[in-house]
Amino acid sequence: MGNSNLPSFTTKSNKMIMKLKQLYLLSLATVAPFALAENGNENGNGNGADAVLFFSDFETESVGDDTSTEPSGIIGLRPLFPGATIRGDETATPFGEGNQFVEFAGANSRVPVHTTAVPPEAYLAQAVMVAFDLYEPDGFGGRTLMGLGSGQWVPEVNFQTEIFAIEINNGFLAGGLRASNVFGALPVLAIEQPYRLFMLMNLSEVSKDFVDPDGFQSSLEQGEMEIWVYDYMEGEYIFGGRWESTQDNIDDTIGFVFRHFSADNNKIYFDDLLIATEFDWAVRNLGNGDPVEPTEWHGYEIDAGGWVDTGDWMGVLFVTHDPWVYSYDLAKWLYIPESSVDMDGGWTFVTAPLTSGE
Repeated sequence: MGNSNLPSFTTKSNKMIMKLKQLYLLSLATVAPFALAENGNENGNGNGADAVLFFSDFETESVGDDTSTEPSGIIGLRPLFPGATIRGDETATPFGEGNQFVEFAGANSRVPVHTTAVPPEAYLAQAVMVAFDLYEPDGFGGRTLMGLGSGQWVPEVNFQTEIFAIEINNGFLAGGLRASNVFGALPVLAIEQPYRLFMLMNLSEVSKDFVDPDGFQSSLEQGEMEIWVYDYMEGEYIFGGRWESTQDNIDDTIGFVFRHFSADNNKIYFDDLLIATEFDWAVRNLGNGDPVEPTEWHGYEIDAGGWVDTGDWMGVLFVTHDPWVYSYDLAKWLYIPESSVDMDGGWTFVTAPLTSGE
């Protein structure tokens, strides 16, 4: 049984969706087949190469190169600003063996992505995704600010210049200096564990429609940021909330910046830095951290097409987008949280068509 003719599902209101899933849907939700690219240098969702504004896995750099010298040996990162150094296995293996990455450490350090790599106007023309692998080693203190900022000559992220940003401090993620939470919450990350951070940011006057990692259609409006985190160890995406920028003064030079202030002596490792105009949810291969496709749904075997046959219980169901499942017999989408099902039965939400005036 194929899934190419699955109907879209609609909910009675966006408020209902937010209550059920803490997802911000500004249009009718439509489930479509969604596949991840195998690595961060390829685009998922059928994105073309021209959608990538910048990408580096830092493998062509020399270990020990840093951004405190001119010219910088690190692709895309602006020289003359201390804090970023290329590291390899002799330092750590946060993203697997035989891999180079960037170490960002030290108080009062700033590492912007060079405006020659991504011109400021690119951030204004349409929404962008900035994604990178992230690892926070143990034994350091202070916050690391990561986000989009502006400046007269070089982008900066402080109260006067930050546009969109979040910060990390011993695993605790928080909104930046100019980030106002709309709904949802940032997760707490484990120390010394790899993640991939996805920052969706829209400075343009055009809304950005996209399919999120849970398979739901969503939209990002001007002045909004949405955060997702991929947990390599658990093989799952975590929603980190929708945010609004409170910045009303943006200078000409715009760019993405990693920042430590004078009181911050934190350290992070990052790799596979991507800036793109199409939202690419690809993750790297980390062995045990790979996403594992489930083989069963509540004890019923899932076939190659994503279907299960539950017999007299609920008939044939399409479960690829669990907890949203499609009932072949009812010809409807159902919302079935895992906690709602046990050996004695369960309960479900059934989608209803929109009516005039709703």
